[in-house]
Amino acid sequence: MINHTKYAVILFAFMLAGCVENKDNGIKTFTIDKAKELESKDVFERIEILPLDTIRQAYMSSIKDCNVYKDYFLFQDKRDVICLFDKEGKFISNSEKVIGHGTNEYTICTAVSYNEFSGNIEVATINNILVYDKHFGFLNKYPLDGPKKVSGSEHYITYNDIYDMSANLHLLFQTRFTEDDTKIKLYDSDKKSIVKEITYHPEFFGITMQDNCISGNGFVALPCLNYSFYQLDRNALELVPFIRLDFGGNGLVEDDLKKYKGLEERKRFFISDDCKKSFPLRTFRSNQFVVSVVKSGNEFPVLLVDLNNGNCCWLKSKEKGFRVPLFNAFLDNVLYACISGHEVKEHIDENLLDDSSRLMLGQLSDDSNYVMVKYYLKQSLW
Repeated sequence: MINHTKYAVILFAFMLAGCVENKDNGIKTFTIDKAKELESKDVFERIEILPLDTIRQAYMSSIKDCNVYKDYFLFQDKRDVICLFDKEGKFISNSEKVIGHGTNEYTICTAVSYNEFSGNIEVATINNILVYDKHFGFLNKYPLDGPKKVSGSEHYITYNDIYDMSANLHLLFQTRFTEDDTKIKLYDSDKKSIVKEITYHPEFFGITMQDNCISGNGFVALPCLNYSFYQLDRNALELVPFIRLDFGGNGLVEDDLKKYKGLEERKRFFISDDCKKSFPLRTFRSNQFVVSVVKSGNEFPVLLVDLNNGNCCWLKSKEKGFRVPLFNAFLDNVLYACISGHEVKEHIDENLLDDSSRLMLGQLSDDSNYVMVKYYLKQSLW
């Protein structure tokens, strides 16, 4: 569930500008304790608001997942209803008519994708990937893994993210249950089978909010707690080490977790205010920029890294009522956030709105649907 009122950006005030950048075995390490602090006007060229349609079928109940594509927005709410909108916010369809126990229906959705190659919507369930057209007309069904035994008991392998490499090739990121679940699987829907597995090695086991694992330029943020990020080699289907964020003594390490026995205990610790150390929750790349939402105690600072010059900064918070939201996506140097209509004012700098967005802001009410807010990064931050 997205609750934007709880997210804020911690204030980091440092004298020196930029990160310390080192290279080790080809991976760039950014030591961020010297990152400077910038205001929203220094980071964003402009901010636009895009209210989503308010017809009855378009209303959503607490967003669980938000996917941004070139021409569409795709959402999943807490009822597992999937909604498709165009990039102007016009409602296209929802999945209410295919939720159920019928042959071509689903009751639980673990991941959803709009395949830009085929133009279809893919819904991962516990047993299958169901394929629908843009109006949720059923097209096909592909079987997934059966149950596997762990410590004598059975559980199903489930997936929390689908990344489409073509009309028939899909990377599936596993939901983390055990230490064996550190695989990314390439599924060929023509062959109706997994054709390759990529195994990765997390630094330690925990929880993040990395819903969409691959962003621009093949940048890979694993669905576990990691300070290292990768590039996807599409030809060899391998993860190539790319950059690492070094939080120094402020970063969470395995020793901080020794007393927590099991994933559920660790989850509770991570989301509590007792966890004072910092770690990246949600990280994206677009062109030369990497943006990471970081958890540090009960604060959520946002780090921006410019890969061209090696500099990075923290985004200043609570300036004139403006608080940075928990971003959902990063595409073409635009950060996207899906925000409840009545909370939008808290998360924008009105000085950066154009006339059209300012007019829309004045028309928002408690009856408004969710709003997509677009934050356009400047081409150069330093």
